[in-house]
Amino acid sequence: NAKDSTHISKYLSSDPQYPCNVVVEKYKGECYFLQTSRMLQIFGADFKKVAIECNLAPEQFRYLCFGSMGRDVAGNSKPNSQKSISLCNLIDQSIYRKVCLDGAVQDYFWEPSGAQSAIDFCKNLQNLEDKSSCYQVIITRSKEVLSNNIQKQNFCAGVESSFQQECKGLHDI
Repeated sequence: NAKDSTHISKYLSSDPQYPCNVVVEKYKGECYFLQTSRMLQIFGADFKKVAIECNLAPEQFRYLCFGSMGRDVAGNSKPNSQKSISLCNLIDQSIYRKVCLDGAVQDYFWEPSGAQSAIDFCKNLQNLEDKSSCYQVIITRSKEVLSNNIQKQNFCAGVESSFQQECKGLHDI
């Protein structure tokens, strides 16, 4: 019976690092890239606790964990980019905050309809380093997501002026 609560699965744990802390090394990267979704289940959507746990992950997997957090941040706050940004700002280290922001803005821009939301996300960033990284992510992504020249021209016209040349150069427009 699916509703029988007496069955305890050996595959679930209240350890926010599990199963990433027990899988063989070659699978740890993929695991940490998805682990924050499980962490959010454990912590009741407390992103501050998720950030603490990502920082406790083995150093070589922290980027993946914080990128995963960014994806989950966006998934929990779209279309409110200000909320996404504030959730990533819970991360103390600027390098990991930027990884979270990059993961979040990518989640906004999986298809052409997300182009304007991604641009707005970058425009809402105050820190110049974060803003530059954000535009680098979405300009690169635009080459993969946008298929025709009109979409590309409209996209490049919408980015802030200091990033338009880079965008137009990437698309040869």
